[in-house]
Amino acid sequence: MRGNAERLASISMGIFQPAAIEYEEVKGWTNSEKEIWLDKYEITIHFTFKSKRQTIKFPFSHEWLGIDQVLAQINCIIRDAGHQYYSYGSYYKGSGSSFVGVVVLTKREVRKLVKERRWELYHPVLLGEKEDSEDTCC
Repeated sequence: MRGNAERLASISMGIFQPAAIEYEEVKGWTNSEKEIWLDKYEITIHFTFKSKRQTIKFPFSHEWLGIDQVLAQINCIIRDAGHQYYSYGSYYKGSGSSFVGVVVLTKREVRKLVKERRWELYHPVLLGEKEDSEDTCC
């Protein structure tokens, strides 16, 4: 799973540029969790962003990355940048497809895409956080 943080940085238009990245597979699951998801695990990534050490978790289940959980953590970190990660795709429409795309946009760009092109975008936020909250979530 090495390279995921770098891939997300590569589409950020320079907004998210983590440095000194360290990957650590750490999460041990309880027996009840293992009964439900035999291949459930989590990789923790430590990195420096704007001179501050940060940590995000990449949750996996049967080789599926919980991308919106990752994007919510990054969106929290880049909150003041004016851009956020958004996801879209047939996965959200219940079509049975697993396609999810990721883009980095401003709120103005989102409004335009939704209004003019009828895009359906999902803005991942952390649980308990309001989408337009000014509170610090990290």
